[in-house]
Amino acid sequence: MQNLELLKKKIATEAFISGSHERMTDPSGKALAWLFDFRMLLFDPDWLSAYAEVFWDTFEERHPFQVGGIESAALPLITAIQIEGRKRGRDVSGFYIRKSRKKTGRMRVIEGPMNTHPVILVDDLINRGESLKRQIEILESAGRTILTAFVVLSFRSNRAYEHVARHGIEIKALFSLPDFGLPLLADSGPMLSTWTEMWRFGEGGAKHELSLQKSNPLVIGNIIYLGSDSGALWALSKENGKMLWKFSSEREPSGKGILSTPHLLNGTLYFGAYDGNVYAINAQTGRKQWVSRESDFVGSSPTSAKELGLLFIGLEFGLFEKHGGIAALSLVTGKLIWKYATPEYVHGSPLYIPKHSCVYTGTNDGFLYALDAKTGELRWQFETGGDIKSASVYDEETDTILFTSTDGACYALSAKTGEKKWHYQAGGSLYAAPVVYERRVFIAGLDKRIYALEKNTGVKLWHLDCRGRFFASPAIFEADLLVGGTDGVLLTIDCIHGIVKGKEQFAERINTTPVYDPESKLLFVATAANELIALKQKQAPSSDA
Repeated sequence: MQNLELLKKKIATEAFISGSHERMTDPSGKALAWLFDFRMLLFDPDWLSAYAEVFWDTFEERHPFQVGGIESAALPLITAIQIEGRKRGRDVSGFYIRKSRKKTGRMRVIEGPMNTHPVILVDDLINRGESLKRQIEILESAGRTILTAFVVLSFRSNRAYEHVARHGIEIKALFSLPDFGLPLLADSGPMLSTWTEMWRFGEGGAKHELSLQKSNPLVIGNIIYLGSDSGALWALSKENGKMLWKFSSEREPSGKGILSTPHLLNGTLYFGAYDGNVYAINAQTGRKQWVSRESDFVGSSPTSAKELGLLFIGLEFGLFEKHGGIAALSLVTGKLIWKYATPEYVHGSPLYIPKHSCVYTGTNDGFLYALDAKTGELRWQFETGGDIKSASVYDEETDTILFTSTDGACYALSAKTGEKKWHYQAGGSLYAAPVVYERRVFIAGLDKRIYALEKNTGVKLWHLDCRGRFFASPAIFEADLLVGGTDGVLLTIDCIHGIVKGKEQFAERINTTPVYDPESKLLFVATAANELIALKQKQAPSSDA
């Protein structure tokens, strides 16, 4: 009891900060009336000692176990628990979970020694419980059992944490807001899960250092095609995720495998690989039909003009002279028909518009090029202030090309002349291509925001602050957006109002666009762990229930 009083007193006098004394904001910039700054206590030896004694008084009878939590608050808490445990003759293993996987060295998301004992998760406070849900997903993916979550301060009632309770995990909080004269925050409802996992395929070999958009799934008939970090193109059964065949690139890819999303035409799959080749293979058997070896690397995804017999794709040259190009290849033979050289790499995928007989491609030199589809001659170009990493999209109703740049802007240009109609400046770099749906344009950015813009003017209709960055475009599902981020969360968002309707937490980043297959009613999500996950929509509760 004495330790609890010490903890409470120090929280009230040292961690509780009132907005009347200094300006404080939440991640969206909204002013806060108060907050609890536990960093003021996590280096206080008296407070940590009292905390550790309370922990062991609570859980000693459940030993053996191991203790973990998410950086950075959990680190001093775990250390204090280990020191107190040693005093009591109870050694305990400790580890921590990174907020994002390390991109160098061993590239781990879990740091520190782990064993097979059950886990007690520790943290300073719990608000919505989203970071806790991510820890649960990571640990369950690693095959660990979680006993309980031990937190110092809870902001909401237990009803708000049903998404944790569904995993059979109890949340034990030492204090709640009323203990400090504050009302509990209103329950925003549980973190609603709207999809159920049906199967998961993974071959390992993930290149976790890659923070960029990867190959998107392509669903054709009963087969799903997907490029992988290992330089293989997979053909998987849509029904159960079993591998039907795989095609491997000719030589060891240069660090990035296959980022290209495959393109299907007349039973042939076309795609590029970072071994520098463009491939055409039989979609049913995976047998090679031709290979084009025009470049050093290929990260672009191809598109085709069937009536011209041409495949368009971006190229990269880096072994002797760093530059890029846009190529037109014969669909039948892979022979180079024309090439337009650019001063920088071309990661962006081409867009072909038959109406204008024109190919549009953005490059790392910040230009969007409009090229004659038959000859490759330049029709017009438009300069931005950053790299153009993704494909452009076409709105036929307004004859408009829309695309994004790492200068943070979404641009709308006349498809015929390249004249700018409007642009919208987001709060940070934009990597993913925009999405047009009815009267809206949606963009997802590296500033952790999703924006809805009016299609004809670019005026912002709403924006949503999120926890992860977005490298891939959203998908439209019914009247909702589906978008995955670097926090491993797949969001379901109401297109009209920008309200989150559902969240699915995965252990790894999602740097691809989800693909929904209406025939099987399955949603396919590829993660940065070199895996593909099939999800099925949960049945909505009956209104008569």
